[in-house]
Amino acid sequence: MGPAGVIDPRYSAGLAWAITEAGRDMGVETILVTVPGVNAGALDAFLRAGLRVEFFGAWMSAKPIGSFESYLLAGGMLL
Repeated sequence: MGPAGVIDPRYSAGLAWAITEAGRDMGVETILVTVPGVNAGALDAFLRAGLRVEFFGAWMSAKPIGSFESYLLAGGMLL
């Protein structure tokens, strides 16, 4: 699936839902989403849709996002 994106942040949740539903309809077990740049709207929408973070290349945020208490980071990264 994809690439996919929205111009208006109001549609981020709908896009996340559409991606997860399309994957479910195709019977996939894993959905990999690459969110380019610091896109808090997309990350928030995907986390709310039930997807989880698998890898951080680099993480920067001007505000809190997500709930990271359940993550164990490896490779020397700090959060």
